[in-house]
Amino acid sequence: MSLTIDPGFPARLRDARKKMGLSQKEIADRAGVSLPSWEKYEAGKSRPGAEVLAGIGKLGIDVHQLLTGDPADQATALAPVSGAPIMVDDGRIAIVPRIGTRADAGPGALVQIADGDVSYFGFHSAWLRAQGVEPSSVRLLDIHGDSMLPTFKDGDTVLVDTGIDRIVDSRIYAVVFSGLLIVKRVILKRDGSVILRSDNRDIYEDELVPSGEVAELHVAGRVFWAGGSI
Repeated sequence: MSLTIDPGFPARLRDARKKMGLSQKEIADRAGVSLPSWEKYEAGKSRPGAEVLAGIGKLGIDVHQLLTGDPADQATALAPVSGAPIMVDDGRIAIVPRIGTRADAGPGALVQIADGDVSYFGFHSAWLRAQGVEPSSVRLLDIHGDSMLPTFKDGDTVLVDTGIDRIVDSRIYAVVFSGLLIVKRVILKRDGSVILRSDNRDIYEDELVPSGEVAELHVAGRVFWAGGSI
């Protein structure tokens, strides 16, 4: 799959390198590409693939801005989830955005990541599809709090399938309710109400969303993978 990169990409790539105070050789080494390849990127004679862009993103460079000329949108807490940030997939590696807010897995406060930046991570496209999700619908989200212990601990990162826009089972979802983005186990009841359940039930009680308020419950996506430090 070819990558859509606007004509201003080479100049933005060159400017980003110069702001870091690095030579072409130095940044090529850090990004894991050869010097001739990097020279072609800056000259507009070649376009980097998704795997290279993932390496560039790890250097702290805003890949979204490189590709489009526009900074990643941080205007609202939910924009990274619902606004479909840039997604690059070359058929082998998909670059997945880590959105600029944390999902609350505690008392309910929405927590902004301190640096406010969107970062990107590469995942094998085939692996994502094997999980039953489309790579372009995947977002990374940080967990904050202890209400989902032992399933998720504070600081864990989860993958969210934003292609799911409604509750289809009693699994774990990232949902927005009363203006808060939270990660909970969602249980449907026969009377049309919904239970938001924490896995740490020794401390956290179920939260009941009456049937008359369910329309205010927005499903941002279903959590299908989690990872963190040990």
